[in-house]
Amino acid sequence: MKALAPHEQRVFEEREELRGKIVKLHRFLKSEKVEKLPPEDLRLLQEQAKLMWLYLKVLNERIALFGGAA
Repeated sequence: MKALAPHEQRVFEEREELRGKIVKLHRFLKSEKVEKLPPEDLRLLQEQAKLMWLYLKVLNERIALFGGAA
């Protein structure tokens, strides 16, 4: 794999940070704690999770464009 340009390295780091946040949110949404949330909060967290997955997809596509492993 070629050496990464600084902006490419930042995209990799951003992806890893986002993956960690997605895992934490997913665990929370599968926990019993979620049952105590008001319905609107739950809806918004579910929407946030969907958008985070979309954001991850975009980061993977960007990484693929500069020859990185998606």
